[in-house]
Amino acid sequence: MEYKVFFDETCHLEFDGINIMGGGAIFCEKEKFTEATRYIKYLKYKYNAFHELKWTKVSPSGIEFYKALIDYFFESDFLRFRAITSDKTVFDHKTYNDGSHDNFYYKLMYLAFEPMQEVNNNYYVYTDYKDSNGAEQLRILEQYLVSKKHHNIILNFQMIRSHEAVLLQLADFLIGAIVYKKREDIEHRSEIKNKIYDHIEQKHGRSLLLNTSREESKFNIFHHQAGYGR
Repeated sequence: MEYKVFFDETCHLEFDGINIMGGGAIFCEKEKFTEATRYIKYLKYKYNAFHELKWTKVSPSGIEFYKALIDYFFESDFLRFRAITSDKTVFDHKTYNDGSHDNFYYKLMYLAFEPMQEVNNNYYVYTDYKDSNGAEQLRILEQYLVSKKHHNIILNFQMIRSHEAVLLQLADFLIGAIVYKKREDIEHRSEIKNKIYDHIEQKHGRSLLLNTSREESKFNIFHHQAGYGR
């Protein structure tokens, strides 16, 4: 099988006053990528949602679009999602990440990809542009992930801008909802964000604040604890 994978992160800055950071990866069967892109663009047209989809910019007027988008994801057997969150208040970068928060950022990406990858498959991974050093870090991560699968996969990373891919925007939207509810520095008073979160949780069939099994293939969630992996 060949997959296109779209990874985005949220609240990843070390000293932004937000206790939770997260990353999410959408896995789409490559042969279905055009179909998925076209349908999401159709939903944007149908519901007059022509702006770039971002969790931080959701608005009450878009609720029917957001629900239709969530329904489409859960009803499409060729789309999968893996979410990672981590509590920044308990990080010990000196012990686990060579003293670098940036190193943990790429560890978060590793945790998002590794459990979902299967040998003999090809993965073309698109990440939101981070900084000028990102290409080299992604090359190192790419080599490490391939070695973990004993070189029985093909993996290619590429940085893009979020406006270039609606599936990258969908990754931002889904991980944004999960991190929103995990945050302890806010009171969760946004009616529209609460409605979106509740609809995702309803479709998922259980609390998004709970880990799924590592083997969960459709909507996989791992709330990471510093110093541990899964």
